[in-house]
Amino acid sequence: MGRKVIKTEIGFHLDNAAGGGAMHDDLPQASARHFHRASGVERARQDVTVVQDVSERNRVAYVRMLSNTMRLFTGLDLPAHVAAAIEKLLETLRPMARLRWTPVENLHVTTKFIGEWPEARLEEMKAALSDVPGRASISVAIRGLELKPRLFWAKVHAPALADLARDIDTAAAKLGIAPEQRAFNPHLTLARIGKPVRFDISRVAAADFGSFEADRFFLYLSKPGSGGSVYSKLAEFPFAK
Repeated sequence: MGRKVIKTEIGFHLDNAAGGGAMHDDLPQASARHFHRASGVERARQDVTVVQDVSERNRVAYVRMLSNTMRLFTGLDLPAHVAAAIEKLLETLRPMARLRWTPVENLHVTTKFIGEWPEARLEEMKAALSDVPGRASISVAIRGLELKPRLFWAKVHAPALADLARDIDTAAAKLGIAPEQRAFNPHLTLARIGKPVRFDISRVAAADFGSFEADRFFLYLSKPGSGGSVYSKLAEFPFAK
């Protein structure tokens, strides 16, 4: 019998709709599988092309399918008194607007979004973050609310935090993580906004949730859950060396 080759191209067309975070996933542009015809077995080749206009959720799902990765970021934890003050106000605000409210236990001040990282190289990431230079504790105040087209957040006042974010960025860049291109703008995301809503926050716009001294940052793992992402701490890095 003659030799027959079948070629099939499959395109994955997905949206590029990031949920507010930078996307640093390096997706493969193409992959192929070969089936060899021998003793009556058909040989086929499939060229799988991934189009770049993809949604973050589907990009992450595809990356995880190809390799065992973890979605990571670094940030500051909130002390109990600040979290309690935020929760008290949110109990009043939640009934006023249908937003995707962030669970208070998930609130944190992000210092660096790392993105997808191979689980097998987790210790390498921890070692790199351990090399972030030591420093004195950082004064952090959570005060004021701001409503953006897609986000509702609490403002974070901590001038020295930009230096920490820069040093974490430098440490991660040594492992090939893309450096941040946007100016550092610390905040607490209280809710994400889908469709436009009428939500008047003028009466509480200047709300003060308290202050604290940050003396360490954390490496977090983000995993999808039925009610949204679930965050857990993988490592902590005290400022004092």
